[in-house]
Amino acid sequence: MNAENASEPGVPDGYELLAVSPFNRLTGPFYGRQCEDGRNLFRVFIRNHHLNRGGGVHGGMLLNFCDIALGRAARWAIDGNALSTVSLQCDFVSMARGDCWLEATSRVTRKTRALIFVAGELHADDQLVMTASGVWKVLGAR
Repeated sequence: MNAENASEPGVPDGYELLAVSPFNRLTGPFYGRQCEDGRNLFRVFIRNHHLNRGGGVHGGMLLNFCDIALGRAARWAIDGNALSTVSLQCDFVSMARGDCWLEATSRVTRKTRALIFVAGELHADDQLVMTASGVWKVLGAR
């Protein structure tokens, strides 16, 4: 564990700090891992700056995390080639609060030469927070 993630409580073994864009460095740090059964798991620890005025995790933060979790699963499915989000559909199910781990599970549901389809869920303290599905374009593929 490096100094950047050493203060995060309870980062489980097997998760790695994800390299992300400059924007996502402001909303992270994000951790991820691939499972042998095809699932992809991601975590971010929710802090005060992730919350809205009502004390729940800001919807924009949830959407951002979904884009990271599903997009990274798509990237892993094609060995790291560059991708672009084509569509991302999310349904808000319940509210998440701060000082907890927000966890995402994602799975590639279909893969073509040019498009990757992914579905996922976000949970906080074992409570379903959001469901999502999306499509990613493999850049340069036709």
